[in-house]
Amino acid sequence: MSGSLLKKLAGLTAILIGLWAVYLYRQVPHGRSPFAQASGSVEKILMMQGAQTVQLSKQGESWKVLLSTGVARPADETKMKTLLSSLKDFQIEEEISDRADRHAEYQVDEGGGTRIVFQDSKGRTLVEGIFGKQAPDFTHSYFRFPRQLSVYIPRGVLPGDLGKPEHNHWLSREQKPSAFKTK
Repeated sequence: MSGSLLKKLAGLTAILIGLWAVYLYRQVPHGRSPFAQASGSVEKILMMQGAQTVQLSKQGESWKVLLSTGVARPADETKMKTLLSSLKDFQIEEEISDRADRHAEYQVDEGGGTRIVFQDSKGRTLVEGIFGKQAPDFTHSYFRFPRQLSVYIPRGVLPGDLGKPEHNHWLSREQKPSAFKTK
């Protein structure tokens, strides 16, 4: 065999091995964590379900709930930490449907699901998703990206960790020490 033919065969073999490696890599499911990437720069969280909407805004190191009157009240720190850590740990794993007619069944449609939107300080959307009903195993809920058909079962978010899109759910119940007057 000539040296030129061996070089061509070696090059073809290298290309085939490269294509095979890419094929194998794509066969292994890789978790996507869309909220983890945006959690460092989120300044505003919108939570919507049907007609209910809650806006949570970061002011300094604390979070505030914007009431319908335009007044910002302190948010419950524990609930905010739970929401943010759950969404940071959130990983998309298995696609279970790619049909629009199944969205209502999994409650990942606009009316039944809870839509969560992360925005930066300028109001640009960083990431958004629609969280649906609890799965039969009671440890997962369904998820879908808006404007996409695929419905997923994610890992890392327990159904109760997301809270409710109601103002009262997010308001802090703690009284500031200065609010108590002693005689």
